[in-house]
Amino acid sequence: MGQNFESYDLTLGIVGDGLMGWQIALLAASKGINVNLIGRGIKKDKLSKKTQRIIGIEEDKLKINFSNDINSLKKTSIIIETLPENLEIKLEVIQHLANLEEKIICTNTSSLDLKKLLINPRNMCALHFINPVNSFKFVEFSSFQEFSTKKQTIESFINVIGYEMYECPVIDGLIVNRLLFSYLDTVNKLSSQGVDPDTCDQIFRRLTGANLNSKKIMKLIGNEVCDSIFTNFKEKFFLTD
Repeated sequence: MGQNFESYDLTLGIVGDGLMGWQIALLAASKGINVNLIGRGIKKDKLSKKTQRIIGIEEDKLKINFSNDINSLKKTSIIIETLPENLEIKLEVIQHLANLEEKIICTNTSSLDLKKLLINPRNMCALHFINPVNSFKFVEFSSFQEFSTKKQTIESFINVIGYEMYECPVIDGLIVNRLLFSYLDTVNKLSSQGVDPDTCDQIFRRLTGANLNSKKIMKLIGNEVCDSIFTNFKEKFFLTD
């Protein structure tokens, strides 16, 4: 059961107003959380409508504040970075956020080097929401030992939005995408050898009971994100060419 978030006196900041940032913003705001969404500083109607359709939450009456000023997050308790899977882009923003005293900073990365991103282990963690957010009601959490005193705040936030949290070691790619992209990579390789992806999905379903649709998954994630994750994983030799 979710709890009354106001009793924790927390507000949520999200850096990145793309599809993932919007989904997390709508989810949190629908639970009564005051959300500050940092991006272009205005509501993008087309993306807003798409996000509302994906996760089934209407935005009109929710507490979402729009800004392009990252410094406006100084009074925010938890900040989640949801920028593209590019180490340089994420690191530049995280380094700036690190100057905001005593804020809990979470990266939503699903494929990058956490040891490089969690530059202040005492205040930073990985908190990975899976796209689409409403279909996977759990997050992956990873942090160094120094973050232990802040972990309860994250657990409270996750409890309020009604999700479950799986704790992972500080490993690149965490668990979900290491499993998922291994499968998608195998489907791509078999497809290049003339095997229909649908046949792969059907056989995998018979073997495991998992009802995966590789084409739909890749379309939902988006080509740009998929390409970034495939590239990052191949650089780390999680996947081979």
